[in-house]
Amino acid sequence: MIQLRAMLQAGLIMLLISPGVHAAIAFQNFGPGFTYEDDLGFIVGVNGFGVNSIGVRFTSEATGAFSMLWVAVNARDGTPNDGLTYSLRQDLGGAPDGVIESVVFDDVCFESQCPDGQVYSASGSGSSLLTAGERYWLVATVSDSSSGFFWFASPPGEGAGTIWVQNLLFPDGAVFDFAQPPVFRIDVLNDQPGEASEPGALALFVAMALALVTTRTIRRRQSLKNCAPHSMRVLTGAQRTLRTRAQGGGARPHHSTPVRQ
Repeated sequence: MIQLRAMLQAGLIMLLISPGVHAAIAFQNFGPGFTYEDDLGFIVGVNGFGVNSIGVRFTSEATGAFSMLWVAVNARDGTPNDGLTYSLRQDLGGAPDGVIESVVFDDVCFESQCPDGQVYSASGSGSSLLTAGERYWLVATVSDSSSGFFWFASPPGEGAGTIWVQNLLFPDGAVFDFAQPPVFRIDVLNDQPGEASEPGALALFVAMALALVTTRTIRRRQSLKNCAPHSMRVLTGAQRTLRTRAQGGGARPHHSTPVRQ
């Protein structure tokens, strides 16, 4: 019991002093409910100008570790549907620079088979830091030069954007402004001291508290069980005394005499 109580106290202290881990949206240009423009977008991979790499610039709205990427994309019929790579990159002079982290999408549905509203997601490592107010790029490339993917555009009203295109026509890349840039969302995890603690820590605390309550309940029941024979003997003895006195016409028992329950 002492050890369990100490563990509970330690868990409570950890719960109170540890910072909470929260998910936040660093950027998104999806419409409500992950909607997007389903007949407008950008080709990633093979097209009439060779192999396209498409990037879109964004300003992070939250500080935290990159945790999740969401995109709306499909594979062109008749081309390989794997090896679509999205790279989170630094911004240098208004163009994509060093890679911060990359995720790969395999087995993307083909355009003739994709359900309406298809959205893909991939987890980040949780260790690549984005800073609120800083500019970054999300760049889509293919590992197979025969692949072709269609990256859908954001719906009207979600804000214009700057894209970067690299292909045979623009071997060094070129930057353009578009009213409806490629659609995506990036989530981050951040620490915010003073906020509610993370669910895992709360679950641990609750589990420890339940364990303590359960242990105390079991021990209390065991204690009552051990005392039960003694209580029954006392009660039986008292009943015998009352019965004997009643049969012999003796004095009535004193009601203030305690009987152990």
